[in-house]
Amino acid sequence: MRSKIKKQTGKRLGISLLSGIMFINIMVPALADSDEDGPYTIPKLQSYSTKSTAEYSEAQLADSLVEFGEIDFLVRHYNNTVISNRYTYNSLRDAYERAEESGSVSSPTGGYKDADNSMDDALKQLDKGISGYQNSIRQLYAQMDSMTSEAERLAAQNQISALQNTLATLEVQRGYIQSIQEVNTTMSDMMGSMANGSGMSSSDLTNYYLQFSEVEATMVKAAQSMYPTYYQLVYNMDQLNANLAVAETAYQGTLVQKELGMCTDNDVADALYNVTSIKNSITSLENQMVSLKQEFCKLVGKDFNEDITFGELPEVDYEYIASIDLYQDIDRALSKNYSVRNKQNVMNNNNGPGSTYESRKSDLYSLNAERDNVRTEVNAAYLEIQTKMTELTMAEEKLANAERQIKQVEEQYNLGLISRLEYEQKKLSYISEETACKTAESALLDAVNTYKWAVQGL
Repeated sequence: MRSKIKKQTGKRLGISLLSGIMFINIMVPALADSDEDGPYTIPKLQSYSTKSTAEYSEAQLADSLVEFGEIDFLVRHYNNTVISNRYTYNSLRDAYERAEESGSVSSPTGGYKDADNSMDDALKQLDKGISGYQNSIRQLYAQMDSMTSEAERLAAQNQISALQNTLATLEVQRGYIQSIQEVNTTMSDMMGSMANGSGMSSSDLTNYYLQFSEVEATMVKAAQSMYPTYYQLVYNMDQLNANLAVAETAYQGTLVQKELGMCTDNDVADALYNVTSIKNSITSLENQMVSLKQEFCKLVGKDFNEDITFGELPEVDYEYIASIDLYQDIDRALSKNYSVRNKQNVMNNNNGPGSTYESRKSDLYSLNAERDNVRTEVNAAYLEIQTKMTELTMAEEKLANAERQIKQVEEQYNLGLISRLEYEQKKLSYISEETACKTAESALLDAVNTYKWAVQGL
């Protein structure tokens, strides 16, 4: 059931400051995109209506349950940076039209320093978490050298597997945050160049339009990528909780053995350390999940600390994968890619009176190099889909084998042939394979989404 907290209306009224100018934050239309490869006219924004363009109702968009399908709309219409960019772009276009004859444009600027600082804080927290997991993994490997029991080594290996899965997910999350940080840096540099009061041509304005559009698309992609990343953290949390249950059972067992004189104080201390270590890992993972939610909320335009709930993770679209025409998609990507269109615009602008043969040739080489990059990136994204499909198939096979084994283990446990601790340790191996399978499926979903964005120009 959708929980309702702090509603946001379709008008989204709020006062903001941009370069000393007070204006109203309102929902504005997405920047239009062009499929043409060549010179560009100055784009104009079209009218927008929530009723005609939103797949979800205003109540659904405003509540705390965020479905995957809502992300694109939320980012494009509620994200503060996107709203600021559109205001800045509209102001630039209006100023250009007013000052076209004078050849001088007074350019408003946007603020990205606060966003950069926020991303710096998020990266620092992630780095701290990553370092903690790396230390825990090293310590577990060191402990395994002194373990004589196969059960102990199996439990330690399962714990290491859970920590490694979490570590890999955090590294992915770090990459997403870095990509947003790079966008903010690019926008900050662009705003600085706009603020110098120099004259602006229609080509300059077109370049700004393309850059604003690219930033907007990049933010949508980043928010969508955080969705499967969050679920990977959830899967890792499930595995860590299973590890904790086994570790606590083992600890209680050592206490009993100690009373019977069957183990030493060091054995009890080691068992307690394992419990404490897993609890610390769980706390760290919980903090990372909160951090990811906070960054996600900022991207979709919700309050920083809003207690949102992620909807169900979409299923992998295997029909789409089967229908991919790589060469056709490469052609489509070449026509839509923002960098290619930007360089094409620059080349068209420089290909006028006064241009030299050397400068035109240099522009052409630069354009062709960018086109080659696009071809390579789309092909790499396609191969990544194939790789993730193979990894998912292997994970499914391992899970199927683990399911057969766990049935045998359950029969042995029910017959009293193995202890509860042995049963839980064997079950932990099954949970580990189940987590790996879910993670592989979410990774494939993300790979497909990345490919779609590459075809759309990113």
